[in-house]
Amino acid sequence: TLSGTRLEDVAAASSGTCWFQLYLCGGRETALRGIERAKQAGFGALILTFDTGLSGLRGLHAKMKPMQAVASFDGLSFKESLSLALRKLSLAPQMLPRLPWLMDHFRDGGLIEFVNVVDEDGNSMPYTDIGQQLAASAVTWDDLSWVKEAWGERPLIIKGVHCAEDARKAEDLGASGIIWSNHGGRQQDRVPPTLHMVKEEMPKLKDSSLDFMMDGGIRNGTDILIALSYGLNAVGIGRVTAAGIGAGGYAGLSKAFEILKSDFERAMSLVGVQSVQEIQEGGASLRRDSLLQGDGHLPPVVF
Repeated sequence: TLSGTRLEDVAAASSGTCWFQLYLCGGRETALRGIERAKQAGFGALILTFDTGLSGLRGLHAKMKPMQAVASFDGLSFKESLSLALRKLSLAPQMLPRLPWLMDHFRDGGLIEFVNVVDEDGNSMPYTDIGQQLAASAVTWDDLSWVKEAWGERPLIIKGVHCAEDARKAEDLGASGIIWSNHGGRQQDRVPPTLHMVKEEMPKLKDSSLDFMMDGGIRNGTDILIALSYGLNAVGIGRVTAAGIGAGGYAGLSKAFEILKSDFERAMSLVGVQSVQEIQEGGASLRRDSLLQGDGHLPPVVF
């Protein structure tokens, strides 16, 4: 939903099955247009994100006021325009040493438009404060009925589930899968790690017909192996892919996948399994709880 690339272009560029992650930015009618576009483009599943009723408190954003710095001069009085110009100029010491980045930014069109959020006239949503958009379009259980009706019989996946009770409710309302997720741990301080949720809640859902996934905290192959041992079907690796792209674009992304795949295969060999199915069937027999309790086993600290 919040991409600068048209969803149709993503589907056309992919040789595999694509899933569309839906936010309700712009309201119900806007979301319905996005769902219809995803269906027409051939997306195979819809992910409805439940865990962003509002944006987390981000102290750095409050300090930097990024939306203020990128605001337009349109409709401002002379005094307001002058104030905004001074605000933009205050960023010059940060921008001048990074002129190549700044030139690339403007060459690429400047601030993106959200081309998958369009109004009734076909206009894309301009770059905006997403936190405000999410707060104005929070998802509730009541939204599942019309989203599922619009999406049809293809898989509907609920993302942001923390407990078995919500997983069962999602299943009762027609979901075919859930994603255990704490939104990357960046919305609320001290939110439980996703793998802790999986450890506590998956044993309560042995009779469920849902497909289970998780994201958040996956950094290496051993993380993947542990997650799959709880019966999950897949994991998300958002930060791994972002790091690869940031480091080297397409080549960096490919290298990130190669590293993760090699690490996963090594972890499987060391544990003694040869397939994902073996990991899922082995379950608890492949895991060991940490035996370290407290710090009494460590030597004393000498200052």
